[in-house]
Amino acid sequence: MDMARVGKNIADRRKEKGLTQTELAAMVGVTNKAVSKWERGMNYPDIAILEPLAAALDLTVPELLGLAEHTAEKVTSALSEISAEEKAAIKRKMKIEYIESIVICLLLIASQVWASRIFYDNGIFGIAQTLTLGMMSYPGTMIGVNIRHLLQLKKL
Repeated sequence: MDMARVGKNIADRRKEKGLTQTELAAMVGVTNKAVSKWERGMNYPDIAILEPLAAALDLTVPELLGLAEHTAEKVTSALSEISAEEKAAIKRKMKIEYIESIVICLLLIASQVWASRIFYDNGIFGIAQTLTLGMMSYPGTMIGVNIRHLLQLKKL
């Protein structure tokens, strides 16, 4: 199935009905940016949006996807493809978020080590240095949790 063709179907039908991208977006509960991305062939509509989108455009889901003349197996295959692409996009997003979190935690640890060093160099001992060193347990734990999540993503 071709994203550009699906996007063209959406754009053509929307224009035939005299709707703007903003109006169509409001009808199906998404942003006008999402409609724009569909129409430009950048991604498919979310699988949960297909029925409301088709209804808003007075089409069936197979017609919306350009599969009206195809068999049920072909339609099912196309929907599976959309679902697989959604899953891959979610995994990419999660991976980026986990990596960002690990980097932030490493920066927190580095800043806490630096603060501890400043306390030591200035002869400040006791509660301030203990608190600074103790605060490293949170980012350290978060790094472990995020690495575990990244490894679990590989298994999916």
